[in-house]
Amino acid sequence: MDKLTVKPYEFDRNDEVLSLLHRVFNPWDGDASYFSWKYEELNVADCPFPRGWIIEQDGKIVAFNGYLPRKIKVGERTVWALQSFDTVTDPDCRGRGLFGQLQQLIYQEVKKAGIPWLYGWTSEIGFKVFTKKVGWTIWGKQRFRMRVLDPAWFLQPKLKSMLLAKIASPLMNLRFRSTPPDPKWQGRVCGETEFPDGTEELFEKWATKFDLIAIRDREYLNWRMINPLTKQRLICAYEDNQLVGYLVHNLTDSDEIDILDCIWINQNGLLALLAEVEKFARDKKHKLIRFRVSDDQEDAFSFQQAGYFISRTEFLMLGHCVDCDTSLRELLWREDKAVYWSYFDRNE
Repeated sequence: MDKLTVKPYEFDRNDEVLSLLHRVFNPWDGDASYFSWKYEELNVADCPFPRGWIIEQDGKIVAFNGYLPRKIKVGERTVWALQSFDTVTDPDCRGRGLFGQLQQLIYQEVKKAGIPWLYGWTSEIGFKVFTKKVGWTIWGKQRFRMRVLDPAWFLQPKLKSMLLAKIASPLMNLRFRSTPPDPKWQGRVCGETEFPDGTEELFEKWATKFDLIAIRDREYLNWRMINPLTKQRLICAYEDNQLVGYLVHNLTDSDEIDILDCIWINQNGLLALLAEVEKFARDKKHKLIRFRVSDDQEDAFSFQQAGYFISRTEFLMLGHCVDCDTSLRELLWREDKAVYWSYFDRNE
């Protein structure tokens, strides 16, 4: 049996890890600059856990698992959690139990570090592996909130006829009409190059509505904005020169444009942000605006006022309690918990 060593990764052999990622995912959706941004450019020095783990076989990396530490507001307290991603095993070494060996050792170290919870998203294959082999379970779901800008384009695949789609389009426009901000609202909306002062105060007010939410500070949010794989635009809403909401969406040439994150404490501020995104999308000839977010929050009605509806497509969020106390465990898997989880809470 070749000697196997499990240890924290020091990010000193990135080319070797990248080669492994590309072999497994064929290809991995990233490059060296993205890998560096993802793992090395966000300062999480106060988290007591390594960002990556590897298994070596005679000095060669044959398995890798990366993590993003996040502070999570759970009820009235804050805990560290870890998002797991990029879990890969060398195809030549499969069937030897390396995945389970790596996970069990990592979970022991997670427990020693006092971190109670891990979470993540995965492919269909990964879902089966994580749930059946290491005990991960579903703790939440996401859905798309969608604003259709071209009903004929949207309906044609479903109705199998462009003529029928064009006939049905006025009815869809009537059913999903958008409500503008109150004309008496004295606020303003403008683009920003980075998150402004007042962002963290805004988040603190927003977070009081939820039982479970990942904490957003300016450092984290500005780091998300410089993702080398995604061009993004930040829009902020102000009232009496106070920040009352922000929205981030991607910049793309595709038919769909995606809202990546959005928080607000003022309904008119939200409607103004969504109106600005819609104006931008129509100017750029986009046909659909999507916002992938947790589906179990009460704020869905706010988006419905702007002409959005909730899709049937579900994205399952998996989690694993390593050292959860009873109250935390019950909250994480409680059906009626108020959760906010957007694209900015995942890192694929």
